[in-house]
Formats: sequence, C-alpha cells, structure tokens
Amino acid sequence: MEQPEIKEDLVNILLKIPAFQNRSNRDSLLFRLEHLGNSISRSEVSVADIISIVSSLAAVGQLTSGIWPLTILINNALRYCPQNTTPGRQLEDLLNKFEPSLDKQKIPPLAEIVVGADERLPIMFFEKALKAQKSVARLLVPRIFDGEPIGSPPESVVGTGWMIGPNMLLTNYHVIAARYSGEESPSKYDLQIQAEKAITWFGYNNWDSAHTDYCCTHIIQTNQNLDYALLHLDMMPIYGDVPLSDWGILSTNRTQFPYEKGKRLNIIQHPRGEEKRLAIRSNYYIGSSSLPNRPARIQYLTDTEPGASGSPVCDDDWNVVALHHAAIRVPESQYKGDAVKYNNEGIEISAVLNDIENSIRAQILGSTNALL
Repeated sequence: MEQPEIKEDLVNILLKIPAFQNRSNRDSLLFRLEHLGNSISRSEVSVADIISIVSSLAAVGQLTSGIWPLTILINNALRYCPQNTTPGRQLEDLLNKFEPSLDKQKIPPLAEIVVGADERLPIMFFEKALKAQKSVARLLVPRIFDGEPIGSPPESVVGTGWMIGPNMLLTNYHVIAARYSGEESPSKYDLQIQAEKAITWFGYNNWDSAHTDYCCTHIIQTNQNLDYALLHLDMMPIYGDVPLSDWGILSTNRTQFPYEKGKRLNIIQHPRGEEKRLAIRSNYYIGSSSLPNRPARIQYLTDTEPGASGSPVCDDDWNVVALHHAAIRVPESQYKGDAVKYNNEGIEISAVLNDIENSIRAQILGSTNALL
C-alpha cells in the first residue's frame, strides 16, 4: 500500500465533511495520535490544516505498534459520517487499501435464507466465547529486505494468530510474508528473520490494558497455496512469568466443512492490530469458492477488517472451521436489508491439518490443553 496514492483522496473527502470546518472537530482527528500531534504544523484555515495533518501522518509511516496513523485518522473521521453516507463509504474504501485483498470475483446475488429462524443464543455460547478468545493473539511482524529492516522507524505489519497446538501458533502465510500488493515475495532467509522477530500479544483486549508478549523461535511449516504459517513460540513471555500454556489451545474441526448456507460463523480478531473483537452478527456462511489452484476456500459475511488475517473462524460451539485470510470485493447487493460489497474468505482448517507434517499433526490432534 502506497500512502501517496490515498493521501490526496483522503484530503478531498475530509474537506467535504462540514464538521471539519470546525477546529475542535479537526483536533479530534488526532485522537490516539496525540504523541504525533505536537509535531504537526497546524492552521486555523481548514484547508491548510487538513492538508498538513494528513501529509504529516502519511510521512510517519507505520508506528512501532504496526498500525498506520492514517487508519486511526480515518476511523476518527468516520465518527462524523455514518457508513451509509457518501463520505462514509469513501472512507471505508480507503481503509480497505491498507491490506491487499484477492481479485474481484463475480458472485451471484445472495438469496434470503434462514428467514424467521430462532436467533436466541444460550449463555454457554458467551461463556465459551470468553474462553476461546484467550487463545487468540495480535501479531506484529517486521518487514525485512535482504536481511535488513526497511523504513525509519522500521516498518511492521499486523495480523492475528491463534494457538492450535502446544507452543504452536497458526496465522496466514501472507501475514508472516509482510509484503504489500505488487512487492515480490520475501526470500526464505527474510521470511525466517521476519518470523523470528515477530511478537505476539496475548490478552490485548483493551487499548490501554496490559498484555503478555511472546517471541517466535522458528517457522514449523508454511503453505502459500493454503495461505498458512505454523509458528513455534517461546514457552515463557518476554516479560513476566505467565507460561504460554495458560492461554490454552482452540479446538479444531477435523473433518471437511459441512455447513449449509445461512449457518453462523464467528471470528475472533484484532482488526487493524487494535484490541480484540468478536464478530458474531450478520455472520452467515454463504458457500464454497474453491478452485483447482485455490482449494478448500469457503465464504461468509462475518465482519472483518485489515489486521484480521489469520483469525480463527468458528462455529457456534467455538470449534475452528477455517482460517480467515481475505476479503473479496463483489458486485454490491442487498442481503437482509444491508448492502454487501465484500465477501470474506477462509481456508478450511481440515485442509490445513491434512497438509501439516504427520508428526506435527499428531501433536496438534493429541493436544490436551484445548480450552473448549
């Protein structure tokens, strides 16, 4: 993602939002960016002020947390324009440029399904959700080229991962590859360094709360076609004395995905590298999108954002059925009264398990520390 490509568009959108003619509202664009605000040359003239804010934040690049300052600014701006407005839709489109997505696919309009179904959930659903979320972590992966970090400060990307076996964390290959659209894939050497320098944050559920961080020791196995990377983590954290085993292991669905259209799929994620969220609304399975060169793909409407790559896709018993890896732009349609512009896609977890080397798979399937 090249920020100069969106900088001018972002300025033009912000100038069209009446609220930002007001200085105090423009100040709110820097919420959670106060540490950068003092270095920005501000103006009482709205045009000059907005240009200065956007240009200054774009020049910063990614923060050490892996978050792009412009994504924080855009999210702040969205508070002043609902998503069903033109500026809101334009801002959402800009946000989607911060993470590569798969090529557009033509998908037929979605039929109305499970209309009138009982939507109530047992309390056990939420009790299991709270247990399952413990095993999901935020990933911060440095971008390494020819053995050296790129950018000043060094650039990183963010993603999501989860514990699938003892000391084993699963995420997307493209998260560990840490490359943007149009860039060449990393060399094996750079990929290994990026994995070894990746940091996982467990317990990051509130932006101002403490979390426990662990290092990756090495890559166990990857598969670009199935877009997964299996990593081995240190048993003990960088700071503190909480063993990795305390976060548990998610249960996996070990057979081929069995669902009918309209079944629910839930995702535990760190959208944009921010605090953990559960996506449990408008979360319908809509079918398979498998092709010979892209096997074991399923699609669903469950909400995700950039940074959710590598998240576990779970059924209502919180068993993992897929590894979330992409959003696919589709022709806009209506589904249950909502506009649908993207379908989300995951890799069937059974295909990942079948691909993993036999001895490693045996350790995963024999795990006794599953939370659920």
